[in-house]
This record gives sequence, C-alpha cells and structure tokens, in this order.
Amino acid sequence: MKPIAHYFLMDAEKWRRQRAKGFWYYIFIKGVICLGIGGGVLIFTLQYWQDTSFSLSGMSLFTWFSDYLVWLPITIAAGLIVSALVWLEFEDKYGNKG
Repeated sequence: MKPIAHYFLMDAEKWRRQRAKGFWYYIFIKGVICLGIGGGVLIFTLQYWQDTSFSLSGMSLFTWFSDYLVWLPITIAAGLIVSALVWLEFEDKYGNKG
C-alpha cells in the first residue's frame, strides 16, 4: 500500500502521463472542475455555514445557491489561473527530462 503523500506528489512519470493528455485537458479538469467548482462549493458552504452561526436550521438552499452562482465565475477564473501556473511550473521542472 502506497502512502497517502504518493497521490499528491508529482514525479517525472506522472507528469509524462498528464502531459500526454494535453494542456487544455489539465486546465479543464484541474482548473474548472476541481478548483473552480469543487473548491468553490466547499469554500462557500463553509462560509455560508459560518454566516448562519453554524446552525443547520438557519441555512437556506436557495440563498446559498444564489450566492454561489454570483461567485462561481470568480472561482473558475481563479482555478484557471492557478492550474495554468501549476502546468508551467511542472513543465519547467519535468518537461525537458526523459
């Protein structure tokens, strides 16, 4: 069994497989799906829960959803920027090897 850190660390072999899928695939999966939508849901759920004083009975799904839709383009844009910077970093580190 591999340690958990193995799944979060990049090496040359993992980067070669990821690079073969292409830049736009990486940007879409990591930037839009993981960071933009997934990260936004987590962050805004915790933020909204804090705004309701951590009371589940005070939460309104409609209010959460309307607030989330306002910030969704911003989280997607931030995810795109972060994933593009990560791609460039890994390209510098592993792109010229092998």
